[in-house]
Amino acid sequence: MATEDDLELDTDEQGGKGAGLPVKKLLIWGGGGLLAIMLLVGISVTTTLMLLPDKSHDVAAGESTDEESGDHKAEKTSGKKEGKKGKKGKKEIIYHPLKPPFVVNFSGPAGVRYLQIDMEVSAHNQEAIDSVEKHKPVIRNNILLLLGAQTYDSISSREGKDKLRADVLAEIQKILKENTGKPGVDDVYFTSLVMQ
Repeated sequence: MATEDDLELDTDEQGGKGAGLPVKKLLIWGGGGLLAIMLLVGISVTTTLMLLPDKSHDVAAGESTDEESGDHKAEKTSGKKEGKKGKKGKKEIIYHPLKPPFVVNFSGPAGVRYLQIDMEVSAHNQEAIDSVEKHKPVIRNNILLLLGAQTYDSISSREGKDKLRADVLAEIQKILKENTGKPGVDDVYFTSLVMQ
């Protein structure tokens, strides 16, 4: 039968003080090293994903874009059918932000209120987007006047926001039609809307 003296595994010659200390240090350093390696791998994966170009919309539509120059190409119409519907020659939708955000004061039940809206327009050709950029000062001016004429009650509901979006679209199309002969823009989207 084993005695107590036989069962002591990690005692040192100084009376057992600090027994197992090297094992504890090894576990602490090993755990810290593992954590550091996991952190570096996480940072590496995140950085790689952030630096890769986002081609998800191109892959889904089966088309390519020239991202360095900002040119968007229409879908290839070399006789291939698009999707299951079999449409040929359908052009890609181009989204373009109207930067900077629109910020106006407007009247509300508690006095003057604040409205900030980020908007994007969509079109089916780069020519329309170029026209929006060319006539941006007039477009921004008219949209700011339109937004400033709103009341809190008129845009606090979903229907009110949809009506405002339709009014903004009509205003942009009117400006483009006066200057280019075409309405150009197909739609307007509010990508951020803050009321205070």
